[in-house]
Amino acid sequence: MDIMPPSPAVGIEVRGLNLAKPIAAGEFAQLRTAWEANCIALSCGQNLGELEQVNFARLFGPLGRAVNDADPAKGGVHEATLYVSNVRVNGQVTGILPDGEMFFHSGTCYLERPAKASMLYAIETPLRGGDTLFANGFAAYDALPGRIKAKLSSMRALYVYDYKGNPTLRAGELAPEAKRAEHPGGGGQPVFNES
Repeated sequence: MDIMPPSPAVGIEVRGLNLAKPIAAGEFAQLRTAWEANCIALSCGQNLGELEQVNFARLFGPLGRAVNDADPAKGGVHEATLYVSNVRVNGQVTGILPDGEMFFHSGTCYLERPAKASMLYAIETPLRGGDTLFANGFAAYDALPGRIKAKLSSMRALYVYDYKGNPTLRAGELAPEAKRAEHPGGGGQPVFNES
């Protein structure tokens, strides 16, 4: 197994590891340490079925349940999986976010104990476009001037899951049923679920 840093800002690329097969404890410990230090782990050329992906994800801890309030039928065989797709069959979309409408976000941050990670597995990708972008919030915070860090230290952030709402045309009030949680600002760390 080789671990390469494709960017100085965020992420590692893992080569020479077949995620569909059992992974030795030492190799997994090395992978997990590198992932935790760099936020994102990328492994190209994998051939995983849904349950193989679930089995690999389980190495990191207990799995959560995929949340899709808009259309619960878009999940996979396992409750932790969810399909993002613009493929239509008989005029009906087969996955969530068919028009690429997900804005920059942090997954499950609207929970009191957000998931520690999410795993994406590309089944089919376009030749152009369709990019998934990542940012390193730790590095962004570390780069802030001290006066801004000091100001943020006493603040809390409100995270809301309101998929039906329009984030660019937000009404004066949030929907009462919208899931929400507050987390510390200023470099404070939320308590994560291990899923």
